[in-house]
Amino acid sequence: MPMLGEGNMPLPAPVGASASLAGDSINLTWNAPSTSAGMINQTGCDSSFVMMSAINGSFTLVYPTIMINLKGGGNNIAFSEWIAKHSDVAMASRKITVSEAQNASLVGLNVTEIKVAVESSAVIVHPGTGITELTADQLKALYNGSVVNWKDVGGNDLAVQPFMPGPGGPPYLFFNNSLMVGSVFSPSVQFVNDSLTCAGEVAGSIGGVGIIRTGYLERTSGVDIVSVRSTPDSPAISPLDYAAAYNSSYRLARNYYLYINGAPTGVLGTWVDYVLSSERGQRIAEENGFLPLTSEDLVSSRAKIDSTSAISITEYRIYRSSPGSTNRTYSTSSLGFIDSNVTAGESYTYQVSAVFASGEGSQSEPLTITLPDSGGSTSSDKPVDYTVPIILFVGLGAVIGTGAILFFRRKAGP
Repeated sequence: MPMLGEGNMPLPAPVGASASLAGDSINLTWNAPSTSAGMINQTGCDSSFVMMSAINGSFTLVYPTIMINLKGGGNNIAFSEWIAKHSDVAMASRKITVSEAQNASLVGLNVTEIKVAVESSAVIVHPGTGITELTADQLKALYNGSVVNWKDVGGNDLAVQPFMPGPGGPPYLFFNNSLMVGSVFSPSVQFVNDSLTCAGEVAGSIGGVGIIRTGYLERTSGVDIVSVRSTPDSPAISPLDYAAAYNSSYRLARNYYLYINGAPTGVLGTWVDYVLSSERGQRIAEENGFLPLTSEDLVSSRAKIDSTSAISITEYRIYRSSPGSTNRTYSTSSLGFIDSNVTAGESYTYQVSAVFASGEGSQSEPLTITLPDSGGSTSSDKPVDYTVPIILFVGLGAVIGTGAILFFRRKAGP
């Protein structure tokens, strides 16, 4: 069977294109080409839910024919479900163990590890505590109640008031599983909704201490950032030392991985490519407080995708022609475009194409739009309807869509 774009199999055009008048501009929207449809079953650690849920939500808007079934349960369950072939992807906040890799090999899985992001947590305190650094053990003692006054860890004579984003996601899960081993949280710990709320509480409590995702530090104020020592004799490392987070020498940092059978292809390859896209998946990860991959890690991770079969879209191109002006070409990574460089009374024709890793796809059928004259007057006080039928190329090969109606309405009168 020929691959997308090979032989007589053309690269398809965007579908569902429509347009509307937006003041003095033209607003174009469309859906991604119907390159394929399918289901991706994913199982992951609970910490990955925050990041992957956001990325998946964005992905399915761009690729509406690809569905994603995301389940949690922890790293152990993620690997066991993947090895049992109940999921296509294991999403983990740790590397696969030797025994897990051996079990995967026994059932015919070719273990492919793809690094996708870094989680780093930051310790913040109220400036009144007088604290600039803590050891991992001291941090644990603050949260299990062994230390209740800052003077016992080198700070001022103040009662400790610990805050933590609520159970169920990062950084709570990482802190609980990594630093609180063999211990439980003190009743004095106040759990809050998220990292930014935690930062606000710390800023308002003179003895406050909190743990937040490092990516949110630039959005906080009124707190001091604490450096952390893994042991009393190890160097104190700031969460702002991103190099230390990336190489895991910072105590409160860890990597996130995808585990897949061989090189991801087809719809799975498209999804992995989206996760690794600097403008899409990586940007979304950063918006949610995670650290995006370095350029070097991105190259390494992307090299594991089977680019010959991935159907990833790199951009969309909008071609505009008009009898009264110069033809223009625009590009965008989104599913819409606003053309503000238009003139009242002129007609404009648009076609949209998708650019894949393997080349540019077919152009959509032309959309011709005539802007009203600047006066905007008509002989009737009823709304005037402009309807333009569009036949859209949909899917692969000779599959043709059922068409769409482009609808404009402007109100008659001055």
